[in-house]
Amino acid sequence: MAGDLYGDVLAATHGEASLRPLPNQPVELCDKGDGSCESQVTDGQGYYQFENLESGTYTLKTPGSDGRWLERDVTVDAGRPQQLRILAK
Repeated sequence: MAGDLYGDVLAATHGEASLRPLPNQPVELCDKGDGSCESQVTDGQGYYQFENLESGTYTLKTPGSDGRWLERDVTVDAGRPQQLRILAK
């Protein structure tokens, strides 16, 4: 059984009170075990979804407004969808 990771990428322009979705934002998910990566682009509402992932620890990356990559580690468990929101400041 595989796991899923989903979430959104949002921009915080004046703190978290004014979050807006980032459409067409590149998102990369890399398996910390074997180093393999998958890439996607967020939809019009800033959402992404990676399906049928092996259980394990992954790093989710997306470019920030300053050009540096924002990175978050996440553990995916088989049969249990995992949600991860990224705030790009």
